[in-house]
Amino acid sequence: MHCHTPNASVITRLICRKYRKRGLKVYYTAHGFHFYKGAPKKNWVIYYVIEWICSFFTDVLITINKEDFNLASKKMKAKHVEYVPGIGINLEKFQSSKNESSKKIKTNAPNQLFLSVGELNENKNHAIVIKALALIKNSNIHYAIAGEGDHYTLLKKLAEELNLDNRVHLLGFRDDINELMNASNVYIFPSYREGLSVSLMEAMASGLPCVISSIRGNTDLIDENGGVSFNPASVKECKDAIEKILVSDVETMGKYNKRKVKNFTTNVVLDEMKRIYGL
Repeated sequence: MHCHTPNASVITRLICRKYRKRGLKVYYTAHGFHFYKGAPKKNWVIYYVIEWICSFFTDVLITINKEDFNLASKKMKAKHVEYVPGIGINLEKFQSSKNESSKKIKTNAPNQLFLSVGELNENKNHAIVIKALALIKNSNIHYAIAGEGDHYTLLKKLAEELNLDNRVHLLGFRDDINELMNASNVYIFPSYREGLSVSLMEAMASGLPCVISSIRGNTDLIDENGGVSFNPASVKECKDAIEKILVSDVETMGKYNKRKVKNFTTNVVLDEMKRIYGL
């Protein structure tokens, strides 16, 4: 039995206790613990305790980032704790060159286009980028966000209040993410919490330099050779990171990311899962 997501995995592991006595093996993939460095105390009081108890009923606990793996190895009681580099990414659809993109975003050249992909919610933290752009004198920076969510109105209003409504583009749901990546200059990912982001891996596969929040998962993927990081609670640090990437060797960064993401492909993950299922 292999379970995913916190709520479903708790229920499944509790139900499977008696069946484990008959030989059933229970696997659980944690796609990012709700307790992490900087998490609210209530997350540690509630989620950590629940996960710790349930780890006694877990044969193999699989983590997808190094911070979770290190914590689980020290604190959880599963028979085996394993690390797998995410859920895998298919690189083929992100291998086209930037010149092959057919659906570009309409902006006035010459511009630098920063792209984010993700739900419009508090955790994804898109507002900090808009606030940071308001502090940067460079008026050629455009910011596009692909995704839907309950923060649409908030972000639209914020852009208008900061006189950035002509440079902040809320694209809504898109099914052409690979083309948006190819039309962009920089990928920016300001989340407060992630497991191991697929969209960030897609940006790497597209050869983009990345500006990231310095949180677990993100720092597994992007180091100083492939981008710039910042504290997701600091508008100033976000501003500084954007300005730094503008004067960096972004072409070299993009090539580095394209090489590094090969360690996170679907084939790599499948090979690891075959090994783990053999435990």
